[in-house]
Amino acid sequence: MHIQDVEDAMEKEIKNMLYTVDTEAFIEKITPRNPTATQALWDLKKAKHYQASRWAGFPERPPSGQEKVLYKPFASVSNAIVKTIRHEVRTKIVYLDCHSETPKSTEPDMAAGRPYGAGAAADSAMKALEVKIRKLEEEIAADTQHA
Repeated sequence: MHIQDVEDAMEKEIKNMLYTVDTEAFIEKITPRNPTATQALWDLKKAKHYQASRWAGFPERPPSGQEKVLYKPFASVSNAIVKTIRHEVRTKIVYLDCHSETPKSTEPDMAAGRPYGAGAAADSAMKALEVKIRKLEEEIAADTQHA
């Protein structure tokens, strides 16, 4: 097979599959503007969490091999984002920078692995979850006894 034969076969195969489109129209189609996200970014800019097209607190050029300098700004920016959009996502997660100490956790594997960062729920949310789990366990136990 010659190169021209390959080119002809490729052109025939993709002839009706590729289209030329305006870049802006394409981007708008796959990622439509979201007024909530636009407002959230504006609020983050106003609070100086996002400045000059960069998230605040991150070094322009982190020292090679020094990723630990990124954990604190990551946790800070993540918390600012969650706080800004909390009414939209209804979460109580708090992001932690725990690269220098083992986080407190009831999950032994979590603490043993000492993650560099973690998302944690507030104690009140964890207690509410524990109550729900206990009730479900009781319901399952009662259903099992009646079966």
